Amino acid sequence: MKKLISIVDKLSIGLGKIAAFFVFAVCTLIFIEIILRSVFNKTLFITSEYAGYAMCIITFLGLAYTLYNDGHIRVTIIYSKLSERGKVICDMINYFIGILLCIYIFKATGNLFYNSVIKQTRSVQVFATYIAIPQFFLPFGTAFITLQYLCKFIKSFYQFNKLGGEKK
Repeated sequence: MKKLISIVDKLSIGLGKIAAFFVFAVCTLIFIEIILRSVFNKTLFITSEYAGYAMCIITFLGLAYTLYNDGHIRVTIIYSKLSERGKVICDMINYFIGILLCIYIFKATGNLFYNSVIKQTRSVQVFATYIAIPQFFLPFGTAFITLQYLCKFIKSFYQFNKLGGEKK
């Protein structure tokens, strides 16, 4: 199990780095568009479309990395009042719910991607981008956040067993 957790954690970090690259790429694309419009009165025609795709890719590739770093928003009013054992139980419940939700999202985004592949859907923009390419990152990123939730659940389970003798 520890090897699986290590692999998923490393992959999550890698996906976070890829998401950071896409942030840099979309900023560069927007910067070039601004220069072209301001100085040369020209346009790339693809900036808004590809920036939208990049934002989607950034979001879905960054999900597992954000969970790995405990970066998702948490409301801790009740959580802060719990014992260590209660916090671990609360985490396990939250991670389990996250797994179920991500499985549902994976199924929905997988169907979206699959339909785009089958129908060979193209964007209505100038480049007529094959929509399945940016849509691929939706189920891909969701699969990794699901794995990261599973790893968090397993880590919490180990922590719960360590606290087993401690009753408060």
